[in-house]
Amino acid sequence: MESGYEKLNFIKKKIGLYIAGLMLCLVSICSYNSKVLYAQEETQVIDKTIKLNYTEVTMFPSQSIKLELQGDLLKGEKLTLEEYNKRIGNVNPSNPTWQKDAWGGQSEILPDEGFYGLETTFVSDNEKVLVSEDGVVTLNGEITDVISAKISVNYKYLGKDLNLEGTCVCTVFYDNGKILGDDIVASGLTSYYFLSTTYTIGEVKWSVDNENIATVSSEGILTTKAYGSVVITVTVKDNDKVNTITRTIRVSDPKFNKTTEALAVGGSFIPEITGVYEDSVKTYSSSKSKYVSVSKDGMVYSIKKTSKDVTITAVVDGRKITMTIKVTNPKFSNGEAKPILLIKGKKLTITVTGLVDGLSKLKYSSDKTNIATVTKKGRVKAKKYGSCFIVAEVDHKIVKINCAVGKKKAIKAIKSAYAVYGCPYSQPKRMNAGYYDCSSLVWRSYKKVGFYVANYRGRWASTAAEECKYLFGKHKRVSYKGCSTKKLRPGDLVFYSGWKNGRYRNITHVAMYVGNDTLIEANWPNGVREASYAKNKAYIVGIGRPIK
Repeated sequence: MESGYEKLNFIKKKIGLYIAGLMLCLVSICSYNSKVLYAQEETQVIDKTIKLNYTEVTMFPSQSIKLELQGDLLKGEKLTLEEYNKRIGNVNPSNPTWQKDAWGGQSEILPDEGFYGLETTFVSDNEKVLVSEDGVVTLNGEITDVISAKISVNYKYLGKDLNLEGTCVCTVFYDNGKILGDDIVASGLTSYYFLSTTYTIGEVKWSVDNENIATVSSEGILTTKAYGSVVITVTVKDNDKVNTITRTIRVSDPKFNKTTEALAVGGSFIPEITGVYEDSVKTYSSSKSKYVSVSKDGMVYSIKKTSKDVTITAVVDGRKITMTIKVTNPKFSNGEAKPILLIKGKKLTITVTGLVDGLSKLKYSSDKTNIATVTKKGRVKAKKYGSCFIVAEVDHKIVKINCAVGKKKAIKAIKSAYAVYGCPYSQPKRMNAGYYDCSSLVWRSYKKVGFYVANYRGRWASTAAEECKYLFGKHKRVSYKGCSTKKLRPGDLVFYSGWKNGRYRNITHVAMYVGNDTLIEANWPNGVREASYAKNKAYIVGIGRPIK
């Protein structure tokens, strides 16, 4: 029987063997994992893709580029002479240094370096773009615009463990290049310019010929300084090849010639802008278009009166400039509503209200100085019988004032007619105060100067037909029909026939001639008003002159 001591030793031995075995297993596992890790570190993944060094290239005309195939397969894998001959089935080579390749040609074999087979063919689809056997691309001739070509590279590859064949394509553009941007830039601004194309290869530099007018940054940002022209130059350099691109830019210095201007209601003008070119780009706007508007070509119109200033803004070649408009409403003492009526040899001074002191401008002239003259202060002098226009230019508005020069009684008769301007028309009330028909208007107007047109010293106005018959009977006829206004004088009576009424010359209407194609008459339904001599000239059947 075993003693307790022997049992203890046996257990110790078993435990020792167990521990030793366990240690051995751990060492084996660690050694295996170590080998795996080492193997993973040694593993290299080879990219079997073959591609071109460029897929798209943009060049200037004198540039060239070499196209080359690239890829991991072409970097280091080589076949030994024995492997190569085995792959192509050349078991008994007659010449150990020159062997038949996979496509029937000859390949130089250097046994000490190894070998892989690669055959390439370069093809261009545009005869203006050439490509050599070794892949050098050049331009054939000159170009005026952008041209492009597709360069196809057909390849066959025989590697250590792989056969490949395929096609790579590179698109080639040849471009002279242009500088793009604004033609005109206002001074004090910056404007970005850029090339119409981005060259694949080449160092780009920007410059200007006059830095007193403008400067340009390396990114093509032009900073303008003063009025004038500047030439921007871009040079693209590729080793000894240089492409130079230029463009002339004009720098403007826009300003309104006046910052504040008076503008009459109904007037218009185009503000003068200095420091610009004929083709400078301009846009306009108004701060209160309800009162003053501005067209796209810069014409400013005054629509209605306002006591508030209106700002006209123009953006010219990128710069904002402004002008203040003060709206005026000029009123003439003998102006637009009534004509200037003068006796030959007499004078009259025109007065105007509604202007802005120190800003408004007023200028007078006469279109017929033989009839009447006018001074710069508006003093009109009647010189000869007839009519003319006194022209007033006030705050960009032209006002033409009818001016009639006649004999004393004729002028006073016209004034009497104008004194009741706007009164209503009525035949039943033709002799009542404030009412008129055509014949009573001329009869009553001449009666006030002591001349009776028929019905001598009567209290009732004659008809138009009776008035014409009376004048013609007194040898006061000017014409039997409508004639040139050159033959007419202020105060002449013009007779019309609108239908057959059985009266003298079938006369149905009469009006008083003022001048410049203007008549004053009483007519239904407008009452006493002005009318045009030429409008109904065809219906005139007689013209008489009461005061010869």
